[in-house]
Amino acid sequence: MLSDGGGIISESGGDYFSELGGEIISESGGGLPRNLHLRSLDEGRHGLCDKLQILTSDDISADYIIRHLSGSERGTVAVIDYLQILDQQRSKPALSDQVLALGDFARQTGVVFGFISQVDRSFDPESKRLPDIRDIRLPNLVDLRLFNKAYFLHNGEARLQDVA
Repeated sequence: MLSDGGGIISESGGDYFSELGGEIISESGGGLPRNLHLRSLDEGRHGLCDKLQILTSDDISADYIIRHLSGSERGTVAVIDYLQILDQQRSKPALSDQVLALGDFARQTGVVFGFISQVDRSFDPESKRLPDIRDIRLPNLVDLRLFNKAYFLHNGEARLQDVA
């Protein structure tokens, strides 16, 4: 997580979702309306429906995320689905520059970032049960030491790894 660094949640195989009291920022809507509040998560128990948002935009970038989260409470959790989308448009700054900007923002504001990441196709579950930091798909280089934790999921197993 990017709080005083950053984290990568990497998944290979299966879909996982957990309740977060924060923001989920995604690259594509898949038909979802912008700024969708998920009322069904909450059913009035925890007040999550007032805190959880899914934002979709073709303009996704560190600048977009920082603008949206400016003024957020310390401890707000923002999940970017997925890390590589920040690197998709050549008109945007390099991925490493965007991760640095988000890290600076996190340190200044107390917002915690999590990045869902793609696992490289070279990951072989026959040779190891879970992917690790070397298996993160990076079409363009970014120093993974900018992140402080990585959480890897595969076939119902999970492992937390310190990075920084």
